[in-house]
Amino acid sequence: MKITQQIIKHPTKKYSIQTYHVTNEDEIIKKARRFAQNSAKNLNDHAPSGRKRSEEEKFRVCFGGHLAELVTAEYLQEIFNRNHISGDIKQNLFEDEMSTDAADIDILIVTKNKTISCEVRSSFPFLIKPWNFDVIFNKQFDILGWYTAKHKPVEQIKDFYFRIIYYMHPKSILEKLDSGKLQVHLAGGASKELLELKGYDTSFKQSGATFRAIKPITEGMDIFEMQEWFINKLI
Repeated sequence: MKITQQIIKHPTKKYSIQTYHVTNEDEIIKKARRFAQNSAKNLNDHAPSGRKRSEEEKFRVCFGGHLAELVTAEYLQEIFNRNHISGDIKQNLFEDEMSTDAADIDILIVTKNKTISCEVRSSFPFLIKPWNFDVIFNKQFDILGWYTAKHKPVEQIKDFYFRIIYYMHPKSILEKLDSGKLQVHLAGGASKELLELKGYDTSFKQSGATFRAIKPITEGMDIFEMQEWFINKLI
């Protein structure tokens, strides 16, 4: 798996993202496929908008979601390794050690003195053509926090929210993977406190849904600001 970094142009600060270039040979992909097969069986049949999803769509949604979580866990492990942090990075991927209480947490960081819950939100901005980082990161897309919807009336608020961007139509994620062109962009993130301070409530035109969000993405933390936040919390 190849990892690259890129600076997004911003009028007042340097904002960096990290991109993971994945192929079918990567262990992370094998895990994502396996986890998606399991979790698709339990995924809500309805999207946040209330629309009913097909079984194929549920698998693609789960695959993209699990891959986003696995990439984020890789990023966190890099922080642990570089800073000699001891602890566990647990994922809600049908692992035996995950307790019932943690069942709705994408990633749970556990050290001797600290526990941090994390949510990973991913999106496919396929309508933006041609691919334009400025539009996606500085104008149109958000860092998504907690939300409620008709079919999800309650959600546990997490300590940190990560943002993953795939530039493709969600229907083509497996085809992109097979062609060796699948890129997973770690776009940024925000703590619960930052979402409370700088965020706003929106429905994203989805009936019965309310999302907490920060817009645009670059108003949140980039990969280096997130790293600093986690180091300060864990060391």
